[in-house]
Amino acid sequence: MEMVHGKSVLMVAGTPILAGGERNLLDLASYALDEGFEVGLVAPGEGELPRRMRSLGCPVWSASMPEIPNPASLHAIRRILKTEGFAIVHAHGHRAGLYARAAACALRDVRTVYTLHGIHYPHYRNPFRKMAFIAGERLLKPSTDSYICVCRSDLESARTLRIVAPRRTEVIYNGIDPYAGADLERAARLRSLYDRGGGIVLHVGRFMPQKDHHTLIASVPLVLEEFPRAVFLLAGSGRLLQREKEHAARLGIPGESLVFLGESGEVDNLLAACDIFVLPSLWEGFPYVILEAMRAAKPVIATDAGGGPEAISDEENGILIRPCDAPGLARAVMRLLGDPEEAETMGRLGRERLHGFSLEGMARRTLEIYSGISGPG
Repeated sequence: MEMVHGKSVLMVAGTPILAGGERNLLDLASYALDEGFEVGLVAPGEGELPRRMRSLGCPVWSASMPEIPNPASLHAIRRILKTEGFAIVHAHGHRAGLYARAAACALRDVRTVYTLHGIHYPHYRNPFRKMAFIAGERLLKPSTDSYICVCRSDLESARTLRIVAPRRTEVIYNGIDPYAGADLERAARLRSLYDRGGGIVLHVGRFMPQKDHHTLIASVPLVLEEFPRAVFLLAGSGRLLQREKEHAARLGIPGESLVFLGESGEVDNLLAACDIFVLPSLWEGFPYVILEAMRAAKPVIATDAGGGPEAISDEENGILIRPCDAPGLARAVMRLLGDPEEAETMGRLGRERLHGFSLEGMARRTLEIYSGISGPG
């Protein structure tokens, strides 16, 4: 592959699945291709992300990225950068950031960009693991030409941890296409399938500690006391799914009131079908699903953790609650279920606010960083 100097970028992802950070990567790759860039991908193994990148016509290479640095993988990424002639390497997420920057640090002609998609180190239980990752981040600061944080909350956390160089760091919010969305006919069928006449509350997220399904499920019986025909839909899979199903069973929640949907490819349709979207996470970067709920004109109940409050203004386009507060979550849900007019107003205001979080704006600003660090093409 013959590269155009300054207009070639190797994306590096620490996982082959298509989560938030990888979605940002994919959207950015598509935009960069349209702007005349050559784009490639390195990711560990096969999954939705490599498949989607190949469908765009991008070359894809595989390299494992275990927590303990793998010299063979570092050498493989360095070899790809040298032999394929990429001018920029853009790492997405902390695992990819460590491997990509370490691989590129001795290559004079390669510029490095690192996007932090949420900052997870403070939440690691093992203090030695936490310290090792933070030390690695600090060590690689001189090898990083530009940092991107997806929200101001992440920037403040990164500055506190001293893992970014503030003068080389910008905040670029995730963005979505405001005109995409649901198949309204399919959304209507989903609503008729699950609606019991008391309103539908939706959550979308992987079953992992960060998302705190435990608190969400604990709030359900409190809501059902006041709204017995309300329905909670939980879309997602993950290692804690079975544990949370058992938690719901212990609380005696009826299956028709709390539905575990598993992994769903119909998030937009589910959002169109629901009345309220909830995200009770313990921490977040800048979640795409909040933007998708805003696009669907749904009110959002979210914790005041991470970047959520930068999209959700409390009492305007949603309600912010404290983490780990099942009664507070239940009160917020009951308030909106009991006042559909207020819920509709919040949803409309969220939809109006979406213009500040466009996919085109995110991609354009990122390509401006590429141009700034690589010089004229």
